[in-house]
Amino acid sequence: MKGLVRTCIEWLAVLTTFLAAFFLLRSSFGLSADDIADLATTRFGYSSDVIQSLAVQGANTRVGFAVLLLSLLLQFCALWPPRRDERTHENRVIGIALAFALAAIVYAVGWLVAGQMSKVSVAKAELQVRRAHPVQPGSGEERSP
Repeated sequence: MKGLVRTCIEWLAVLTTFLAAFFLLRSSFGLSADDIADLATTRFGYSSDVIQSLAVQGANTRVGFAVLLLSLLLQFCALWPPRRDERTHENRVIGIALAFALAAIVYAVGWLVAGQMSKVSVAKAELQVRRAHPVQPGSGEERSP
């Protein structure tokens, strides 16, 4: 049983590192060239597309960092010295399968948390810019240079 847990922790550490890299990579691709151009221009209103893009980018970065910390913790746990009887083939196969299942759960939770965090960030940012610039999104005035 301990070999199963050790194998699961080792593989889950590797898989969560991959997932953290995925979320961090996703956040870097979230800012499009159009959004960068919008950020570089002046306007009287605001751009709801830029708010959305930056909120998603921030949420993905925070989730990626949390998953990276989880991976680091798992890697520390995997440093415990193994016992001789822990490395049976059956334990390794079950441990690897369990690690993939847990990684899928971590991914799904990360995806949901990032989505919820970005929605909250969008709502807060739009509230702030509406207070500063009372222009309705979609009115054509939000991107006026």
